[in-house]
Amino acid sequence: MGNNTHPYLTNLFARHQAEGKTEQKLADEKARADAEMAYTFANLEMPRDLRNRARAWKMEALMEAVWNSGFQAGWKERGRSRSDTAEGDG
Repeated sequence: MGNNTHPYLTNLFARHQAEGKTEQKLADEKARADAEMAYTFANLEMPRDLRNRARAWKMEALMEAVWNSGFQAGWKERGRSRSDTAEGDG
């Protein structure tokens, strides 16, 4: 039994697969960029007194991780609250 698939369909299927892979790569890249942006934004928002105390106690990395974790949790909750409010308005 030979392959009776039309070359056009074979080419179309190959292009569809390639587009799917490209879409996945772009989605992965966007997720990485969003995470980097969120991390940078959280660090910019860290209060100066916390940063100075952490530096004095030689715990900058730990304080940065704790601050970032709390900031991200608050940011996500803010987004959920906004979407809940928007749904309730309708």
